[in-house]
Amino acid sequence: EELLKGEIHNNFWRAPTLNDEVDSWALPRWKKVGLQHLTAKTGDLHIERLDNNKVSVNAAVEYYDGMGQLQIVVNKIYLVDGEGNVSITNRVEPMESLTSLPKVGVQFQMPLDYRNLTWFGKDTENYPVRNASGKMGLYKVDALSLFEQHVVPQDNSNHAETRWMALTSDKSSAGLFVTMPDPFNISVYNYDDDNLTAARRINQLNPTDFLTVNIDYKQAPIGTASGGPGVDEKYVLGNLVYEYTVLLRAFVKPQDPIELTRFNRRSEERVS
Repeated sequence: EELLKGEIHNNFWRAPTLNDEVDSWALPRWKKVGLQHLTAKTGDLHIERLDNNKVSVNAAVEYYDGMGQLQIVVNKIYLVDGEGNVSITNRVEPMESLTSLPKVGVQFQMPLDYRNLTWFGKDTENYPVRNASGKMGLYKVDALSLFEQHVVPQDNSNHAETRWMALTSDKSSAGLFVTMPDPFNISVYNYDDDNLTAARRINQLNPTDFLTVNIDYKQAPIGTASGGPGVDEKYVLGNLVYEYTVLLRAFVKPQDPIELTRFNRRSEERVS
């Protein structure tokens, strides 16, 4: 059974919030380097069998803007073992022209039925500089219930400080478990980012027949630029090298995702 609808790809875009639109550190800079529609070009792959149970795949991916200018290089290492575990280590290097990023992470799509979301983290929406709210705990909801229908559609429902998450379906025994060595951000919704970006009213949103799943190492702060000061420069995702690892594993119910956290601690040790 296919759990993914397409590839797991690096993602550096979020649908701008009203604050992003007027913040000098946000949308004006993101648009200048064409972050919404980067073109990926993958170089040569290096495949190596590490032992009888694990394969490594190394690749360099270059991201170009609409003018053909190189903006970001990502060096990726995939580790796949015989037990169904996949780790993806990403080293993200922005070019000098890029001074601000909306986010640094990966995005993928899943069938809409996999909307049962379980996670260990904070219960409420939160972003960097706004993450004091919420209580840490184990939560389970319909993923679609987290997305807020703002009058002007925009990015929302981010959950920072997440330790792990799992998506399952009432119609299948399969599920997908995701974690990182460090706390991370998650969001899940049934919209396409291009549609969320272009829509100016709720009635312009077109629900999709799949889930968009965001697993983000870093998220840019929201700020209050639409009615107050913009974000503090010290919180901006600037021109730095970002390195992070995403760990994924398919599982079959009644296996408990909590049990998988123990396995993935061992996986993290092998990655490091």
